Amino acid sequence: MNSRIRSSLSSSIPSHLKTKQIRKAKARVSSSPMAWRAFYNEIRTKKVTDLPEIIKPRLSWDNVKNSADKAVDRYIEKYIDTGSPEPIFHVCFGGMIFSYLLNLPHERRHLAHQEAAGHH
Repeated sequence: MNSRIRSSLSSSIPSHLKTKQIRKAKARVSSSPMAWRAFYNEIRTKKVTDLPEIIKPRLSWDNVKNSADKAVDRYIEKYIDTGSPEPIFHVCFGGMIFSYLLNLPHERRHLAHQEAAGHH
């Protein structure tokens, strides 16, 4: 059993539910690379002109919405249900990155102005 999966489970969860969560987590961990490999194998023999026919249905609104729902469900299952403190870190670091990116154009303009004026 993967130690990361085992350590993420809370001790208050009954054992029959733990094994179910472990199986789900293992399937989730192993299915992601397989999905990319299957997608790659599907498109590698196609011509570039045929790629829009393959990719367009995957980027449909319903498919994107279902994928986002699954991702949120996996996130809740992995972090929220286990009582992990990591969502707090995700919010903090995500907020820092977002504020940095939001302020980046202003800072670039400020530096360009300083260089043009010869102050920097």
